[in-house]
Amino acid sequence: MDPAPAPGRRQRRQDATRQSLLRAALWHFSERGISATRIEDITKRADVAKGAFYNYFASKGHLIASLLSEGVRKLQATYAEALEREPDERTRLETLIRAHADFFARERAQALLFHQARGLLLLREGRDPIVTEIFTNYLHDLGASALPPERQSGWTRDQITRLGAMVAGGVVGFQSFEFSAGLGASGNGVFSAIAGAIATVIEEGP
Repeated sequence: MDPAPAPGRRQRRQDATRQSLLRAALWHFSERGISATRIEDITKRADVAKGAFYNYFASKGHLIASLLSEGVRKLQATYAEALEREPDERTRLETLIRAHADFFARERAQALLFHQARGLLLLREGRDPIVTEIFTNYLHDLGASALPPERQSGWTRDQITRLGAMVAGGVVGFQSFEFSAGLGASGNGVFSAIAGAIATVIEEGP
């Protein structure tokens, strides 16, 4: 099979503009918050005409969904790689949790985006089906990664998703309060405790 042709100059410009808008939005969301950021704030920082924004995103919500999808892909690649390097089932959970925690400690803007978008989903007027789907799929993948392969057949999709919510909630909940208190990143003992608690849930079964 012949390799796919390289994108032309116009496509490269469009891709670069889209990435500029995403970077500008992520910066504003982490500095000012999603609600306080206007589309014109994003286009100004990206040095793009306001009207051109809609050539790339149907709405601010669509842009948020694109950022979340990109963040989820990076996070999933991070913990998949960590699990591949550390296949021992006895340390699987702690490896998964530490990879999760390390990603959010390293990618603070992504951590803030996840936190804010999750908060929007708790509000009726902020609930977006696309963002809900992104979060649900992310939690399901996380739960499936936490389960030993031989145990997955006994769990429903909702149960696996709830398990993923336990992993994410334990890590992100602890980190958000830790950073809010100005304590910086630590959590070694906490993450071991979270892994132990989730291991007990898995052992007891769905």
